[in-house]
Amino acid sequence: MTTSIDTNQLRTTLDSDEPDIAMICDCLTGALPLRDAVLALIVDPTIGDDALRLITDDPHSRQAADVINRVLARTFHDVISLDVPRIRRIATVIATEADIRKDARLHAASAYLYWMIREHERAALHALTALSMDDRIQLATIVLTGIEQGFPRD
Repeated sequence: MTTSIDTNQLRTTLDSDEPDIAMICDCLTGALPLRDAVLALIVDPTIGDDALRLITDDPHSRQAADVINRVLARTFHDVISLDVPRIRRIATVIATEADIRKDARLHAASAYLYWMIREHERAALHALTALSMDDRIQLATIVLTGIEQGFPRD
């Protein structure tokens, strides 16, 4: 199974007023490296195509881990540089689709995005919804644990 993505098409739809929600959600419910690449791109639209390919094609490499760590460091320590309205818009679209599809993975993805922009109540709601549907959704557990421990801090 390939985890490659058309980064140009994905970038275009993420920045669109009417995104291709099916494409976004299909990526988020696919292989975990693909999900991680899409979440990284939503949070940091400046991430390069080579970095995205590292995440999807060689997810266990040191270089892929470095890319993810850079995105997380920026998110956790430089919230002012995030495009919060963009991330919120995409998280809301994903959350709506999660309800329609009744998909725990999409609830977890929206929870993660809300957590990144410090909307902890929404993040917790979607993480708990994800876990109520499937208690093996690690991303939802990560979000709840982070919120519980007060991380990230403003």
